[in-house]
Amino acid sequence: MKKQGKEVTEEDYKKLLGEIASLKKDLTQERLRADFYEEMVAFGKEVYGIDLKKAGTK
Repeated sequence: MKKQGKEVTEEDYKKLLGEIASLKKDLTQERLRADFYEEMVAFGKEVYGIDLKKAGTK
């Protein structure tokens, strides 16, 4: 997408909009994954009494 000057075509604009939509989707999925992980750790601590955040560290 390197351009000589500041001309942005409609095609460039559409590509950028598509990339933004893709990045937003990826961000949403990663946030859901992180939230699920936090819930899983909390559930493990509640049910099994194991703090998974500290389990592997020495």
